[in-house]
Amino acid sequence: MKKIFSAILLLGLSSITSFGQYGDEWVNSTQSYYKFKIGVDGVYRISQSDLTNAGVPISTLDPTTLKIYLDGNQIPIYISGEGDGSFDAVDYIEFYGVRNDGRLDEDLYTAPSEHGNPFYSLYQDSSVYFLTWSSAPGLRFSPYQDNNFIGSTPESHFMYEATKYFGDFYFDGRPNGNNLAQLFSEYDGGEGFFSDKYDELTPFDLATPQVAKSVGIDAALKVYAFGRNNSSEFVNGYNHGFGVAIGSKSNLLTNYEHNGYSRVFLDYNDLSFSTGFLDETTSVYLGEVERTQSLHVISYFQLRYPRLFNLSGNSQ
Repeated sequence: MKKIFSAILLLGLSSITSFGQYGDEWVNSTQSYYKFKIGVDGVYRISQSDLTNAGVPISTLDPTTLKIYLDGNQIPIYISGEGDGSFDAVDYIEFYGVRNDGRLDEDLYTAPSEHGNPFYSLYQDSSVYFLTWSSAPGLRFSPYQDNNFIGSTPESHFMYEATKYFGDFYFDGRPNGNNLAQLFSEYDGGEGFFSDKYDELTPFDLATPQVAKSVGIDAALKVYAFGRNNSSEFVNGYNHGFGVAIGSKSNLLTNYEHNGYSRVFLDYNDLSFSTGFLDETTSVYLGEVERTQSLHVISYFQLRYPRLFNLSGNSQ
């Protein structure tokens, strides 16, 4: 397994010394803060030249006091060579950075269950990080090494979760009385970014490598979608039948019948199946099963399965 480091993206780097918005209790007005954004999950490295070019007075700082904050919380970082009290030309900062997702949007909704898409932000894709320093030591990763593996049995697999989320279409949320002319003013009924509208079972490909098929553990799906219309075509008293199939349309796992602009949330307990349906790339079919006028939008789906400890030479 190899380790790959992404180049640091110091976009819009600037120095700030005070904030006026609510939630800035973590800010010390006597310190300087350097802002940068990250839009892709990965391990990032900040070099001495990155800091110097951004205007950080690194030559006068004790590197053990450097800190990085995200969402008001200090995150653990690693600084190579900080033990000598000097940030030299070969020294660097490393940390795991994440893009912005929808987790902070949940508080805007009338209830957490009405949050439309936890993986896609309503506002921006990039997370905002702040680098600062003070007299106190910063939070660091704790090194760990254990070479005493005598008598241990290697694990045959681990449970892996593959996710596909959508951001193609902005869904206004459940209208009042299923009438599109009457929309709620608050964030409610799944409002947020979803897929485009689908009127039939539609395949979506998902990478599912190194399936541990011999361990006898089932795979499972989790799906979040919404009815996108309120048609007059009823079957069994419902105008929607949201289906989930694996591998092909014929391998139907469920046909969840519901009405109007209602939420469809199917958890892992609802959609388990044999790993025999999985391949290196697996097609997951989502959408209406039998009605011709029914429409759905999809927020995300996740597939959990037992996976071999083999990354095929890739960094993941």
